[in-house]
Amino acid sequence: MAMTALRDPRATVLVALLATWWVVMSAGNLPWVDPKQVRRHERWGSVVPNWKFFTPNPISYDDYLHVRTVAGDGSVGPWFDAAPVASRTVRHVVWFPDRRRDRALSNILPAVGRAATKGDMTPAAAELRVLDGMAAHAVRDRSPHVPAYQFSVLRCRGEGGPQNRQYVSSVRPLR
Repeated sequence: MAMTALRDPRATVLVALLATWWVVMSAGNLPWVDPKQVRRHERWGSVVPNWKFFTPNPISYDDYLHVRTVAGDGSVGPWFDAAPVASRTVRHVVWFPDRRRDRALSNILPAVGRAATKGDMTPAAAELRVLDGMAAHAVRDRSPHVPAYQFSVLRCRGEGGPQNRQYVSSVRPLR
């Protein structure tokens, strides 16, 4: 006589383990549960995923580093994206060095925006130096003969949504 899935002890154990894992995972992601406490009690460190990455404030804005050139007579060019997102190819699965730049910008731009909103740029001094270097590099690549440039942090809400320039630098000489 063949055993059915319900009478097979291995299937019963597997179902019980998966049900237990689901209950622990659900309980570990409740709003009032601290993920650090869950990690401390977890033996392997990654069995209970932390989905709080998406909550309570999911990412709803995109931040961009924009640059414009400043001519010798003081006239300014149009703003352009200093770090456009590259089109992904199959080789990016293995080799994608620009990902580090994209990750750095995703951390730096909101920090500069928050400092600008508060009106005190002192806490973001290091981030501004990094953005200044990235902006200068973008200008050198695009227009190496201009004497100066400006950069800004642009925040927008989705495609075609409202845009807000959170920070605009002073005119910087291109060296």
